Amino acid sequence: MRQQGASTGRQRSIVNTSPFRREIAESEDFLVTVELLTTPADGVDSYVEFFQAFADRYEHRAGSPKIVAVTSPHSPGGMATLDPFNVWAESAGALPEGLDAIAHVACKDMNRNGLETHLRNLRSVGVGNILALTGDHPINSAPVFDLDSLGLLQLAMEVNGRFIKFEEPEGLDGVFQFSAGAGMSPYKYTLASAWQQYAKMLKKVTAGASFLITQVGYDIVMSADLIRYARAHDMQAATFGNVYLLTKGAATKMHAGDLPGCYASDELMTAVEREWRTSARGREAALTRMAHQTALFEAQGYRGAHLGGWGLTYDDVIEVLDRAREISDAGVDPEAMREWCHFAPPGAEYFIGEDGEFILPSETPKRTPLQKRLEFFHDHVVDVDSRLGAAIAKAAAKDPDREGIRARALYGAERAAKALLVECKDCGDCRLPDNYYALCNEAACAKGLPNLPCGDSDSVTGMCGNADVTCAGELVFYAAFARGKLGELAEQVQSSKVPSLRGSSAVINYLSGHDHNARIAGEVRREKTLPITVVGESVHAQIPRVNWSMASLGTDPGAQMNGPLAYVHDVIVTQINAGADYLAINVDDFGPESRADMMRFYVDMVNTIGRGVPVCIDSSDPDTKAAGIDQYFRTARDPQTLPMLNSINMVHPKAVLELRERYPFKVVAMLHETVDKDGVPVAIESPDQAHGLAVDMFEMLGSAGFEADDIFFDTAVTPIAADLEAKRAHQTMHGIRAIANDPGLEGARTLIGLSNCSHMMPNRRAVNRAYLHVALEHGVTAAVLDPTVNYGEREPGKQILSIMRSLADNDGSDMTAGFEIFTKIADYSRRYGRK
Repeated sequence: MRQQGASTGRQRSIVNTSPFRREIAESEDFLVTVELLTTPADGVDSYVEFFQAFADRYEHRAGSPKIVAVTSPHSPGGMATLDPFNVWAESAGALPEGLDAIAHVACKDMNRNGLETHLRNLRSVGVGNILALTGDHPINSAPVFDLDSLGLLQLAMEVNGRFIKFEEPEGLDGVFQFSAGAGMSPYKYTLASAWQQYAKMLKKVTAGASFLITQVGYDIVMSADLIRYARAHDMQAATFGNVYLLTKGAATKMHAGDLPGCYASDELMTAVEREWRTSARGREAALTRMAHQTALFEAQGYRGAHLGGWGLTYDDVIEVLDRAREISDAGVDPEAMREWCHFAPPGAEYFIGEDGEFILPSETPKRTPLQKRLEFFHDHVVDVDSRLGAAIAKAAAKDPDREGIRARALYGAERAAKALLVECKDCGDCRLPDNYYALCNEAACAKGLPNLPCGDSDSVTGMCGNADVTCAGELVFYAAFARGKLGELAEQVQSSKVPSLRGSSAVINYLSGHDHNARIAGEVRREKTLPITVVGESVHAQIPRVNWSMASLGTDPGAQMNGPLAYVHDVIVTQINAGADYLAINVDDFGPESRADMMRFYVDMVNTIGRGVPVCIDSSDPDTKAAGIDQYFRTARDPQTLPMLNSINMVHPKAVLELRERYPFKVVAMLHETVDKDGVPVAIESPDQAHGLAVDMFEMLGSAGFEADDIFFDTAVTPIAADLEAKRAHQTMHGIRAIANDPGLEGARTLIGLSNCSHMMPNRRAVNRAYLHVALEHGVTAAVLDPTVNYGEREPGKQILSIMRSLADNDGSDMTAGFEIFTKIADYSRRYGRK
């Protein structure tokens, strides 16, 4: 039985998890995964034999380590081997009950599209768990490394989000979701490499890694440090210690540095050579070491052990686990553990303190002269706030194709200078500022990774495991340390390069908003196609997929990415990239005990990923409104950009007016209802009444401190399907016109909730497009809508537009005419529509 509180990585339950992920979340046992290898002839015999033995003989005993999954590596050591997809396509049918499958996925020879295809292939054979790896540098082949392990984790969560997006609402409870893990090496003996490994580990967990498997290593201090650090940082991932069948051949390669990232000291090499004087004695010693290391990891608080090595069999695994249980039951002997599991280099330094934090030198390193010059050049020439940068940006705006003489001249000069100074590879999407002017990723890193480092560096020296240079991750660490930016580096996640920019001026791409700095999820924000303020409507709890995702996440989603969170993330990003000026958030479908916390979370999400696009707090609940506005000003990129609140009405204005005393914001003023002299609510029934109410509210809001352009009057869109007399659109449209034509209301704006007009109708987009067109004709200046539909890019159909104009002009005085208009719209919608 695991020690209570000893392990890291007990996780909240997430919907549609794999059996392996459920074991992590629910089991009290110390868990075991087993890595198997294919034969040189690409046979899967080792898998089938293991599965058969497991099905026939395995019986888990209470309190003993529990075997829960088998993993398949992806080109270990950079060698060409049978792909994990093929392994599981051939052997998944033999997978016995009680075992789950984990496929290693490496980035070394597939671009982003190839990796997504690979993930979908794994899904097709029922593999729901992946271990996301950067991958070893391929042997005798050109690498790809379009993504690194961090980018692959992000991709896996995006794919999970797309599975949700394209699933019918009634099938969401069974939608497929990948559970993803990642690798990590705690066995680094230079400060820079160790710090970078731990920082990237936390980034991987945030990106969606629900479990971690360590690199092979033999240092009981460093393996304990990992758990101490994980607990100090409340890491939400299960950690599995790597337990390897250490043969003489494997130890020799590690000792010689031929297995990147794996270290074998002289002392370990001597011990292994002594043990392997005969094969029988060597294998016995290797299994004994595995048993001690398994017991060690359990005692140190790991969630489980990952057993692997060439030739590992089912009987080997059972023997290791039985011996580990005996060692644990007898009490872990520190001296025995050091004898079998501790082989640190002479004079090894350790960097994690008792509090689980890094111990950093008191003296800050100095920046290099080149770093200083490059930063000066960026700040005074390239930055848009500099005089020259502003001039280049202005010129770039006049030359969008970047083909003019000035653009070509700048590109030539830039390329020559950067090639000389940093061996620039002409990617057009420069990361020098992101790397604190230390290096070009593509030039300094043998893999050209966007997020440094991988785990291949020499554990003792910090040299690259694939080239005779210092690991690029070390250089970036010291450059960030010198500038006092380690906190920033610890959270920095770099996107992959933009392929279309290769061979163009990075300076112009930066100043024109085409490089990674201005992109969200790899996309450049489109120019708006509507001449009005657009409020994106799609983060709304009444939309089935959004509601399901929010319900799955609950009131405390945490920082770790997963499928439902990725789906909501995508909903936000696509609206912003489509030109939304505000992002509306509505969580009112949930209980009053949940709304405020949920609103805070999603406001913070928009603030984090929204590139400064403000939120619109859409709620009828005063506490939820207050929570959303408060959270916006806590984390907004630019608090001078005011959020919007939807809404205030004349019946219950007090809470919003009191909130205005604490915060500035834009406000939507509803014109559907007022109060009589006795304070009794009265419905608005005509454009003149809507205009009169607007005048009253304008005065009230002005007295409360709202400027005219802070106010958006909503004349209330009634669903056409619920308006049998077809008269409500007249009140909406002509109310807009009356407000727009009133000089006393100058500066105030008008707004419609577009989707309301087509509620419960098929062919909604055609109806919405025509309704919006008519609203624009009447002077509307803002709309709550789905910006991804691109309503402004095409004209509405002539037939539906003619009907909609008739609808807007129908004042209800002729019931027969109104019913005829209603019938025409219903017939059009049924004939041409789909929901």
